[in-house]
Amino acid sequence: MPYAMLVQAMRVAAECDADDRRERLRECAFIGWQVAQVLAQQPVSFGDYLRRLGLDYEREELSRMTPEQRAAEHDRSIANAERVMARMEGRKA
Repeated sequence: MPYAMLVQAMRVAAECDADDRRERLRECAFIGWQVAQVLAQQPVSFGDYLRRLGLDYEREELSRMTPEQRAAEHDRSIANAERVMARMEGRKA
């Protein structure tokens, strides 16, 4: 497997892991929100509660790469890896 593909696969795996962790935090936040609603003088929506914790879905979507950006990053990574390999082999790239 070329190095650029390995890096891309590792990046995707890291994103999946981060998504899983974020979702687990949201599940825990739901329990906390329910308890807070019982004790709150002014109840807030669950969306507002997530936003205050920094776990809202909007922020997550803004930080993600689009498919076009991902493809461009993939192409750029492959080109960089090929350039490095060419230099290591003594060729011009």
